[in-house]
Amino acid sequence: MGSPSRIQNKQQQKIMNMVEGYSSAVTVSHCLRNLLLVWALPAAAMIILGSLAVVRPDATWLGSSFSSVATALRVAGGFLWLLTVIMSIVWMVRVWSNVRRVGKRAKVGAFDLFKKHVGFVVFGMVLLVGAFFAGNAAPMLALAGVFFMWLGFSFIPFLVLAAVRLFWRSGSPPIGLDEELPHYGIVWFASWFGYSSFLGLAEIPQVPIQIASLVLVLQGISCLVAAITGARLVVEIADRQDERLSAIINRLGSEDEREKTVTSNQIESAWEDSETLVSFHY
Repeated sequence: MGSPSRIQNKQQQKIMNMVEGYSSAVTVSHCLRNLLLVWALPAAAMIILGSLAVVRPDATWLGSSFSSVATALRVAGGFLWLLTVIMSIVWMVRVWSNVRRVGKRAKVGAFDLFKKHVGFVVFGMVLLVGAFFAGNAAPMLALAGVFFMWLGFSFIPFLVLAAVRLFWRSGSPPIGLDEELPHYGIVWFASWFGYSSFLGLAEIPQVPIQIASLVLVLQGISCLVAAITGARLVVEIADRQDERLSAIINRLGSEDEREKTVTSNQIESAWEDSETLVSFHY
């Protein structure tokens, strides 16, 4: 006789197979989770190297050795980054294809987000031009202009964030208001965005070794935090989709009705029935 958890998994898989066009993303999510956790290795190496340079900034092994090791870490990270991007795309395509199957509109709002980032770029350019005529306030205006330009050109990371928010909302239960990213999801984005934004800064020859070492430590910490929180997030999103779908199917009717294949129209109808219980904001 099987264990309760094994029996529950078989029942859940049976439900998933009943839904037209639905393909669970749990397996893909676990593969991506394992790949994200591998990032802990280069993150630990960055923290150790940066910490050694902070503790002994006058050591003879520093100089070109620090830059060489930091560059080697970045090259290794680049290969791991390529694998992560490929696996992330596979995961996103799978989860995206299931969004409508759980009764949700697959709308990220990419055009509105693009317009917002274009506005950031234009505003940053205005501030940079104004810095030439601002006198004593020129440094502050120039810094603000660079910040808004950098924010404006970061369209892709914020588009990924919008997609992840959609994926999370698509798994909200029929009853409840669990539709916004959890706190650790915001921590994931902040740490990932910070790591990718300052990547390579420690290898610039003009940067003093003290600053470069601190930057490398911060990069390692942010990389480690992003890896751990991201690994948890992708698995939970896939689990939430499966649980959401199971909840909708269980509301469709009798056991005899659930033995038949469930179509997309039935899923959408069940979703419309549950919309009175929870409000979604796009």
